Amino acid sequence: TTQYTVWNLEEFTHFQFSIAASTSVGRGPYSEVFSVTTLSAPPTAAPQNVTGTAVSYHSILVSWDHIPANHQNGVILSYIVYYQGQVHDTDEGKKTVDATSTDAIITPLKPDELYSFIVVAENTGGVSPVSVHILVRTLEGLPTAAPTGIVVVPTSSSSYRVSWVEILSQHHNGLLLSYEVVSRDTTYHTSPFSLTAAVNATSLEVTDVHPAAEYTVSVFALNAIGKGPVSDSVSVSLPESFPSTAPVIVDSSSTTYTILLVWTEIDEIDRNGVILQYQLRFTESADTQFIYLNVSAPVLSTTLIGLNVDTYYIIQIRAYTSVGPGPFSPEREFSTKHHVCTVCMNGECIQENEESICQCNPGFTGEICDMNIDECLSADCVHGVCTDGDNKFICECDTGYLGQLCDIPVGTPVCVQEYYLNFLWPDTAYGTTVTLSCSDSDPLLFGDVSRSCSADGFWMPPDVNSCMKKVFLDLDSDLDIEETVPLSPEAIVESITVLQNIICNLSSESGPTFFPGEIDTVIQVIETVLYSIDMHNKPIRIEVLPQVMSGILCMLSGILDPRNLEMFALSSNSELAVSINDLLERIASLNAEN
Repeated sequence: TTQYTVWNLEEFTHFQFSIAASTSVGRGPYSEVFSVTTLSAPPTAAPQNVTGTAVSYHSILVSWDHIPANHQNGVILSYIVYYQGQVHDTDEGKKTVDATSTDAIITPLKPDELYSFIVVAENTGGVSPVSVHILVRTLEGLPTAAPTGIVVVPTSSSSYRVSWVEILSQHHNGLLLSYEVVSRDTTYHTSPFSLTAAVNATSLEVTDVHPAAEYTVSVFALNAIGKGPVSDSVSVSLPESFPSTAPVIVDSSSTTYTILLVWTEIDEIDRNGVILQYQLRFTESADTQFIYLNVSAPVLSTTLIGLNVDTYYIIQIRAYTSVGPGPFSPEREFSTKHHVCTVCMNGECIQENEESICQCNPGFTGEICDMNIDECLSADCVHGVCTDGDNKFICECDTGYLGQLCDIPVGTPVCVQEYYLNFLWPDTAYGTTVTLSCSDSDPLLFGDVSRSCSADGFWMPPDVNSCMKKVFLDLDSDLDIEETVPLSPEAIVESITVLQNIICNLSSESGPTFFPGEIDTVIQVIETVLYSIDMHNKPIRIEVLPQVMSGILCMLSGILDPRNLEMFALSSNSELAVSINDLLERIASLNAEN
C-alpha cells in the first residue's frame, strides 16, 4: 500500500511526518520530513457568561466571554447573537460580530418587550454549542398612538362629557398610567387646563367650565416615560347661563322729580351669554314694595320719572340673558332734589327739565341766588381801591388819578363823566372805549354795553345791542321756534300770546322799554308767525288770524312807543325800521286776503 490513515489526532494540530521502507532485512532511510495540520472541528464549548442589559426602549446590550482556547478547535471567525420576542414570535433576528468582540447592541427592538438571547461561535469547522438562554426586557417607551373616536357632549351650561377609544396594547410601550384630557377656551382665551382619567377609563366629566363658551378638547395617553401623541381636537359649545355678576351704576344726576342713572356693561367673561336687557328696581325705603323697570340692551342708561321731591331711593340693577336674570347689584341710595324755588333772593324761579330752579340776576350765583359775585376779583384798579357792587365794581382812585380803572393821570384830556340812558359813563381818555354791564341800567338786563370817547374829545353813541332781558334771550327755546319749520296753529297762538304778555308788561314801565336786540328778537318771532300762517290753508288762517293780528298790532304799538325812538337810532340793524314797515304791509295783505 502507498497510504495510511493516522487516527485519533488533535483537531487543528500541526504534525510532522517522514516515511521509511522496511524489508525482511531491515528499515531503510527516512524520507524528508513533511508537515500536515489536522482540520478544524466545531468549537466544543459555548460562549461563556452571557448577560444582557436594556440600554433603551429599542435596544439591548448582550455581552459574553470568549470560548476557552482548548475548545475553540480552530480560529474563531465570528460570534452570532440570536434573539426572539417572547410576545411577538415574528420579532426575531440575529446579529453577527467579529471574533474579537465580546458584546453586541441588538436594535431596533420593541419597547417594553421581553426578548430571549443565545450566543454561538463559528469557525471553519462549524458552529459551537448554544450558550445558555437569557431573557432581557427593553425599557419602556412613549406611547406611539393617540386615543381615537373623541366625542364631547355638553351636560350643562358649565360641564361636558368627553369619551374616547383607548389605544391598542401594542402602542402602550410600557405600563399606561392614565389618560389626560386637555381643554382650551377659544372664546375668552383663559389658560388651558387638563384633567386625569384612570387608565381603564374611556370617558371623563369636565365641570366648572364657563357657560356660553367654546372649548376645544384633545386626549393623550401617559406612561412612566411621558405622554404619547395627542388626539385630534374636537370643539364643543356650551349653552348660556345666568350672568354671574351685576352691572355697576357709575353715574347719576337728579332733578326734583327724576333720577338719571348710567351703568357699565358686565365684563364679558361674567355675562355667560348675550345680555338681552337690564332690570332696575327701586323703592323709597326697605319697608315698601319695589318698583321694577326693564331697559333693553345695549342701552346703558335710563331716567326714573314721576318720583317724589327731595326723597332718597334704594336702587339696584341686574342683567338678563336668554336663561334668566343674574344677581342684583348691592343697594345704593340716590335722591331727588328739593324745590329750590321756595326762595330766590336775587333772581327768578323758572321751570327747567321738570325742575324748579333759581335763575340768578347778573352778578349773583348760588342755588338760591344768595351769593354776590365779587367783580373785584377780575377788576384791575391800577391806582386805587376796588369796591364790589351788584354785578359791578367801583374803583376809588388815589389822588392824582381818575377813570373807570384809575389809570388816567389827572390832567389827561378826557370825555367827562356823564349820566346817559340810565348808565353812568365814567371819565374816559380820548381815543379809548369804556365797557359797562347792562345790569348797571337794569338789574334784569344781561350783556355788556360800551361807549367810545373820540380822539377829539366827544362821547360817541353807545353800543347797546347786546343788552337783553332774559325773557328775550330764552324766547326761541321757550316757544320751540325754528326759522324754517312752520308753527302749528296752536303754536302760532301761543307765540303771539306769550309775546303780547311780555310787551304789555314791559310797556307799562317808565324809561326806554326795549333795547335794539330785544326789538330784533320780537320782529323775528312775528316774521316766523306770519310765515307759518302763509303755509297753512285758508280755514286755519281765518281761525287764527283775528287773535294774531290783534296781538301783533298791540306789540308793534309797544315797540313804536316814543320812548323807544332813541333805541331805534342806536340799533346796529340799519334795516330795523324797514323790517317793521314790511311787517305792517304783510299784515294788511293778510287781512285783505282772508
